[in-house]
Amino acid sequence: MATGYGSLTKILIQDFIRDEAPKAPVLLYALETKNLFNNQKEPIKYELMKLNRGLWLGDLLPVVDMAIPFDNDFM
Repeated sequence: MATGYGSLTKILIQDFIRDEAPKAPVLLYALETKNLFNNQKEPIKYELMKLNRGLWLGDLLPVVDMAIPFDNDFM
């Protein structure tokens, strides 16, 4: 979810879930998918996608109770 949906998710958690059910636990299931860019051919885009994932996850961690990461390679 390295797109704009991460910001939408944060807004929904903060404004809706925390206001309507403040004691309800909020779990984040983060699915790690394969990086779409080739590290050899497009190294800048490859690194930017990794950075974007890290920023997105770091932005959501303060508003959730638990984050459960999943790697797509092991599923």
